[in-house]
Amino acid sequence: MKGDSIPANRSGSWARYVPHLRFDTAAYLLTSKLRPDREQLDSTERAAALDACLHWNGRGWRILAAVIMPDHLHLVGYKAPHQTDKPVSAASLVKNIKGYSSREINKLRGTKGSLWQREYHSRLLLNQRAVLGAIEYVFVNPVKAGLVERPEDYPWLWTEWGGLNAPQDES
Repeated sequence: MKGDSIPANRSGSWARYVPHLRFDTAAYLLTSKLRPDREQLDSTERAAALDACLHWNGRGWRILAAVIMPDHLHLVGYKAPHQTDKPVSAASLVKNIKGYSSREINKLRGTKGSLWQREYHSRLLLNQRAVLGAIEYVFVNPVKAGLVERPEDYPWLWTEWGGLNAPQDES
């Protein structure tokens, strides 16, 4: 990502219960929580959920960072319209991640049914500073939850650049 902002065009909005704004080529922080009546994710299940997130990297989305917590996930990414695959909307991305990971985790558990809450939270990231702040939020999530002392010790934290040193804000 170069420059101070990510171009936003063809804006629109829609809502079921929680409104979500949609901008082609904008970056997002996406969050989804498990249903309260479902058990938290174990290590194998978190790996399956992370695989579901990363499946879309290079397939219409550029995933910058993702973390799978015991009861929720966070993903920072943006639509990459220059790629050959048709980019999917943020809503479709979350639906696909939740659907695939639910199927895989249900196989592991020997259960059926939806695993994730129907709604999700999306935060539009309009400039590089906002994107970097969202990536930092993803990094510190396992530390703040008391799961590890350092982000690099958390196995279900992924970054595009393969390490935990995020690109710096050039402004």
